[in-house]
Amino acid sequence: MYHFIINPTASSGKGKLIWKKVRKILQQENITYTAHFPADQKSTVALVRKLTSGKECHLVVVGGDGTLNLVLQGIRSFEHTRFSCIRAGSGNDFAKNMSLEKDLQKSLHHLFHHPKETLLDYGILTLIPAGSSHPSPVHRRFLISSGVGYDADICHEASKSRLKSLLNHFNLGKVVYFVIGMKQIFLKKCIGAVLKIDDQNPKIIPGLFFLTGMIHPCEGGGFRFCPEADPSDGMLHLCLAESMSKAELFLAIGLIFFRKHYLLKNINGFICKKVTLILNKPEWFHHDGDAPFRIRKITMECRSGLRFVE
Repeated sequence: MYHFIINPTASSGKGKLIWKKVRKILQQENITYTAHFPADQKSTVALVRKLTSGKECHLVVVGGDGTLNLVLQGIRSFEHTRFSCIRAGSGNDFAKNMSLEKDLQKSLHHLFHHPKETLLDYGILTLIPAGSSHPSPVHRRFLISSGVGYDADICHEASKSRLKSLLNHFNLGKVVYFVIGMKQIFLKKCIGAVLKIDDQNPKIIPGLFFLTGMIHPCEGGGFRFCPEADPSDGMLHLCLAESMSKAELFLAIGLIFFRKHYLLKNINGFICKKVTLILNKPEWFHHDGDAPFRIRKITMECRSGLRFVE
């Protein structure tokens, strides 16, 4: 049986409209399913935990990258859980990264009658939150990417933007990320940090602009910080940007669209299994675009075993 997890508010109500179309196709195809409409983020995670506690389960997410991230947080048994995705978000980075069919009828027909399963990687985060003298580590998972610095600041500001909701009605939600990205170039200040990649010696970074860890190549509606990232290679791909002038930062943003940003000497890429970043002062982090709180330390690791079906 298919368990559909629907976020009707995805992309400012787009999720509800898409679900109506999906439901009609399910009836036409005579597919047995159960529809779930979790009330909030905690309910979504709790529901997935209950559904994936050991028996075979196929989750079909009708929502965007944020809903997919919540589903990932809740999975208990990766061995017995398969998941699929119906595009319904504003960015749909996961769907784009996986080159999923845009046509809803074709997508569902393929899923029901010609399913293809792929084993994907995902990320594990261990975080030390800011603001407590003896904080307990917090653990999160990410499907696409996680970052500290520039891209996390963009995600945090975008989450509060009323303009994003307005533009989502016109399928222009990603414009907000571009506008905020330009603004953050002027506002963002580099900070000191210590970086440790796998078993290498720690690297002191006098001026960190951002560190992004990616499972997939594309985030934020089109930014390919790690264009060679492969969600099935078992590795975490990193993009590190250190101290640069405002002019260099503008140039870097432009070069990202052409996948040429590594031509700049202060932007470097790495491939690893694990990375730890210790910050001199609290910074926002994000996981799949969600920036819930500031941190002082973050560890990212790559894991394998996520069963995706299209």
